Amino acid sequence: MTAAPHPHPRSTERVGSRVAASATLLWSGNMLLRLLQLVTTAILARILTPADYGLVALAMTVVGLIEVVSDLQLGGAIIRSRELEQAHLDSVFTIGLLRGLLTGLFLAAFAIPIAGYMHDARLENLFYALAVGAVIGGIKNPYFILFERNLEFRQEVWRNIVCALLGNGFGILVAILTRSYWALVIGMMANNALSMLLSYWRVPGRPRLSLARWRELFGFGGWLMLINVMNYVNGKLDYVLIGRGLGSTRLGAYHIGQQITTMSTGDVIGPASRAMFPAFALFSDDPARLRASYRRAQAVVLAVALPIGFGVSALAPEIVRLLVGPRWGEAVPVIRFLAPLIALQTLGAGVTSVALAAGRTRALFVRTTIILIVRGTLMFVGYHLGGFFGIIYARIASGTFFLIYELNLAAAITGGRSTDSVVAGWRSLLSVACMWPVLLLLPGAPGAIDYPRLVLLLGAKVALGAAIYVGVHALLWRLAGRPEGPESRLIHEATSVLRRVLGSGRISSRGRHS
Repeated sequence: MTAAPHPHPRSTERVGSRVAASATLLWSGNMLLRLLQLVTTAILARILTPADYGLVALAMTVVGLIEVVSDLQLGGAIIRSRELEQAHLDSVFTIGLLRGLLTGLFLAAFAIPIAGYMHDARLENLFYALAVGAVIGGIKNPYFILFERNLEFRQEVWRNIVCALLGNGFGILVAILTRSYWALVIGMMANNALSMLLSYWRVPGRPRLSLARWRELFGFGGWLMLINVMNYVNGKLDYVLIGRGLGSTRLGAYHIGQQITTMSTGDVIGPASRAMFPAFALFSDDPARLRASYRRAQAVVLAVALPIGFGVSALAPEIVRLLVGPRWGEAVPVIRFLAPLIALQTLGAGVTSVALAAGRTRALFVRTTIILIVRGTLMFVGYHLGGFFGIIYARIASGTFFLIYELNLAAAITGGRSTDSVVAGWRSLLSVACMWPVLLLLPGAPGAIDYPRLVLLLGAKVALGAAIYVGVHALLWRLAGRPEGPESRLIHEATSVLRRVLGSGRISSRGRHS
């Protein structure tokens, strides 16, 4: 017997609080996941080589492209649906199963020619293994999406943490035993298999084979599939250029730098955007509330992302030495230049969520097409003129263009101004402008420093940066008359948590005395 789907939470009461709570939960979960990933990376980077990471990054670039080509973003259709039926979820499951089978068959069939094109025979067996992983991923239960639809992310957070602990632990064990790049692939496959199994645990229903609603689902996901394909090509051009032209060792260093950057700043954007989409969907018929919600959400995300991104940039040499060791020095410029860029791009982080909630998928397609043309052109020019650093400079130029375009697109959708996000986050921008130069001017760690002292030095710099940012932010807020914004939201949430803690403490005390 399959349980009926949950109704969409159409009541807009306290939606802002629910979004903030959901975004905080997702961000906290992601931070824990990234901490686990950082520990795993620190261990594996001392066992494996940059070439090992580069080889697996090449394989995952191909696999990711195939998966994104077939991804219709059906989860988004479920979240946005006004009248959700069991047939929708059954159709999502069946399409996902077919997608996994076709992806696996494609990888197995083209393993040899792809490995030949990439000039590395080791890729052949990697593709065979990843084909099995693709089939496993296609069996996931779509009923898990109902939690996200109702702004309930606790189940997903716990599932991801369990999968990361067991999957990463298994990968580390394989690395210790084999000292082979297979540890990276086996760890990912174990994580994927556990995620699939847990998607059937304590969920409101079980899917059945059906394609009754495939036309309706494709209608929403068709544009998104094209968008995702172009976004993926956009995001992997640098990997292909570096891997094929400069070798797997430099690609491995670039990948580690990109990974550390994403694990810091990029993970602020993702949770916030996911929490925004279901909430924005409630206001899709009310442009004024949609615009106000977007501005408030942007201010909060910016206040968190900016100090993390610019702080990681300033402390990149110490972070790389501490996490992965001195032989990964080429990852430092990747982090130093790209972390601030990604942090600034949070100015337009909610644009995709707003556009999806408003049904403006065609506008997203046009945006992505323009960005692909601009970024691809700059990437090829940068690579041929400057090699490794040319790629980095091209990303800065294209990222700046992308940010400006995002701000204008958000203004067109919400009926606001392109400067709305800047105005909403001006205190965060000024605060980080005071913090970043100070951290950059601090002396770096001496070459012979041991790890305990390196940890203390890095901790001291982080504490100083946090003190400058929070202090300037608080001062500007007071001078501005304590307006509604991320500061008041933080105080409200902290006060609520404190009241709950004190309240539970009083109850426990009464229980002991009774």
